Amino acid sequence: MDNIDLAVQRLHTSGVALINIGWIIDAFDVESFLDEQVEFINPSATRQKVLGAFGAYGNPSSFHHPGIRNFRHNSWNYLIQFFERAFPNHWIQCLADRFSTRLDEEMLNAESWHRDCSYVYTPQTTALFGGWANLDRDRSQFFSCVIKSHMVTPPPSTGFVAFTTAESANFKNSPNYRLIEIPPGYAIIFNEFLIHEVLQKNAIAIRKGPETARNSHQLDPGRLREWNYATSHRMYQKFAISTTPQHIFGPELFQMLRRQAPLPLSIDKFGILEIPPMYSANHATSLIKYGKIDELTSTIKPQFYNGTFRLNEFLRDAHLNGKEHNQKRTAERCAVAHPEWVQKLLPSLQLTQMKFPEYTEIEVAMFRPIHMRAYNADNTLF
Repeated sequence: MDNIDLAVQRLHTSGVALINIGWIIDAFDVESFLDEQVEFINPSATRQKVLGAFGAYGNPSSFHHPGIRNFRHNSWNYLIQFFERAFPNHWIQCLADRFSTRLDEEMLNAESWHRDCSYVYTPQTTALFGGWANLDRDRSQFFSCVIKSHMVTPPPSTGFVAFTTAESANFKNSPNYRLIEIPPGYAIIFNEFLIHEVLQKNAIAIRKGPETARNSHQLDPGRLREWNYATSHRMYQKFAISTTPQHIFGPELFQMLRRQAPLPLSIDKFGILEIPPMYSANHATSLIKYGKIDELTSTIKPQFYNGTFRLNEFLRDAHLNGKEHNQKRTAERCAVAHPEWVQKLLPSLQLTQMKFPEYTEIEVAMFRPIHMRAYNADNTLF
């Protein structure tokens, strides 16, 4: 691992670090992965596999395809060396996150400056780290943030913690503002409390000169155009660090792994799991966008339509049964009003009888808290 001490130092002081995992990315066949998404009638001919320009997938194949499982395991096995150096004598747990495709024709809306908070922190929680691996072979990706902004006490409430317009206006003028370049073959890791934004595609300014140039967004029109109009792939990653073993999602996660259901992104103080959707509430309520759902539905096998299963069977499969919250209410409304639509939250591959090979114990182990010393003992996790 190159420059591990420098990366560890930057993670602690700045809240963000870059790590070279090029050989792991090279071993991941993105095209085969995309062509083998079993929910789709003709996956190789279906470019848009989820609605919304953010492009983060919600279908179970994107979590459980053997290629993505192998990538996740290899990345975990390598990055734990980095986290062990950063947090010796701690526990670590892998939290599954999504694969994302940002299409060249989709305009990504700028997202307000915010902090993430994936679950309710306890006194034993050291930190949660998010980030992604740049899967593009020939172009960089970018992360806009305010370094050193992750040291916040007390932790924010669970969820997406946004800032006011007045607060946000000052971030790009801060001496700690950075536009960080993630070259091909690299992963970025950042503390989820770090203040950051989701950049609009055509709003990014690719700098000329050194990365340290802070606020003068000097445009290189050639590079800017090349990046703006290119389809881009990334694999999001998330890790929890604690002083004692903490199961973030509890036994439900392992049931979802066994059934090969879409995996949760976060959990709130009431124990409600946030399941990644195939389309947003905005798509489901806006007449203007109904055509988008019809178009997506036409590419997906009928086993994943609202009317295929009885509602209670689907809600039980998605761990929504008996819980009153927005995801359940949206699923119920869509199932009644639009049985011909693809479900917003897709059922598991077990329920639809399309499962990939079963998970091995080695694959499941990373989703449990593991003490850092378990790695050091014999240079292996298991």
